[in-house]
This record gives sequence, structure tokens and C-alpha cells, in this order.
Amino acid sequence: MRKINIKSFFQALLIFISLVPFYGETGATENNVPTFPPKSIPELSKSKITFNVYRKGEKIGFHQVIFREKGRILSVSSIFKIEINFLFFTAFHYQYQCRSLWKDGILQNLEATVDDDGKISFIKVTKKEGLMHVKHSDKTYTAPPPLFPTNHWNPNVLDQKRVLNTLTGHINEIKIEALGDELIETEKGDVRAKHFRYTGDLETDVWYDYSNRWVKMSFKGNDGSIIEYRCTHCQGPIVLDITP
Repeated sequence: MRKINIKSFFQALLIFISLVPFYGETGATENNVPTFPPKSIPELSKSKITFNVYRKGEKIGFHQVIFREKGRILSVSSIFKIEINFLFFTAFHYQYQCRSLWKDGILQNLEATVDDDGKISFIKVTKKEGLMHVKHSDKTYTAPPPLFPTNHWNPNVLDQKRVLNTLTGHINEIKIEALGDELIETEKGDVRAKHFRYTGDLETDVWYDYSNRWVKMSFKGNDGSIIEYRCTHCQGPIVLDITP
């Protein structure tokens, strides 16, 4: 029943949502990738972004990101979950949970766990003494900041040439190409969005609207099927009743 290569799936996904979503005029880098000046959006405190996940037109799960902001600190909690059912039984399940803390747009701390059909793994990242300290199961190493995890909510990742893969624990080398504008369906109707393609150690397609919000993602599974993220809420904050 395991028709989806989940590890490949998450390597594409997790470039894993931890915002300071950003507004402003865009510039251009040498790779023709727009630059998004880091500007905090206070109204996203206690709000969320949600996608349903589809394969071959069938919904297989969801991905949700919840933001809490206090002063200069942004806390981002993400959960991704899929279940593949056969008759009345769950033939396969996968769940990814992550919490990250950001200060002035820089990652300070991240903890994530993966339940791959009962096989548990984890990753922990801490910014200390000017370096990012990464521990993934039995691996430990350091890397210079800034270090963006594989979380698409933050459009500043578009300026990067490397990302932290929060599934494998490896630093992935990437190249990002801007492919032009498209209309993308959202909870508020179609919006014009910018299409970007990641190649290198990660291969995926991501769309951001002109307010720099993440609105869509897709990539190809190992079996050739297209995995697609469809927005159910990505067009601005909904205030949530979240207790501290």
C-alpha cells in the first residue's frame, strides 16, 4: 500500500513552513529571484495557514501552520498528517510536527518529530555562539546562520542557496528559478501568484502571491504522481482562540 515515497515527499515539502511573511517592493538577485525585505506582519499573531494535500485528485492529508507573535519573537507551529486507508483500516500513516522560534527574522530554535508509520525520528536546532547547532537522531554538526529550514511559509528562503532539510537533517544545496505569474485558487478566489522552481538536492514548485504569501506547492513523487498543496486558508489572518 505504500505508493508514496514519504521521505521524498517531505524533502520537497519541508522548504517545513516555520514568518515573518513579508511585504514590500521586490528586488532581484543574480538568479532572477526577487528579494523580500523582512517586515513583520503583527496581525498574523494567533493566525494560521492551511493546505489540503492531494495525490491523483484524492485528498490524502493536510498541512497547517499556526503563528504566535510577541514583541520581536515569532513562534511557529506546524503539523502535517496523512493517512492511507484500505477498506476500514489505516494502511499507512505519517505525521510531522515542528515548532520554531524566530527573532527579528532569524531562526533561534527548532524542534521537530516525525512518525513514519511508527518509526520515530527527531531534529533539534539551536542558535548559540554565532552558529546553528543541529542534532538529528545520531548526527550533530554546526552551520553558519542564517539557516532556513525546509518551511515554505517564509519567502526569504527564495534568496538562499542552501536549506536545512528537517527530515534528513542534512544541509541541501538548491537553485531557485522564477517562472512567471499564474492564477492560483484560494479561499478568497483566484489570485495572481509568482511561480518558483527549486532544483538541486530538492525539487519542487512553489507559488507566492503579490503580498508574498505562500499559496500553493506541488512536486512529483517517485512513482511519477503529482503531489499538490491546495490552499484552504492562505489569504490573511483569521484570529484564533489560542491560549498561551
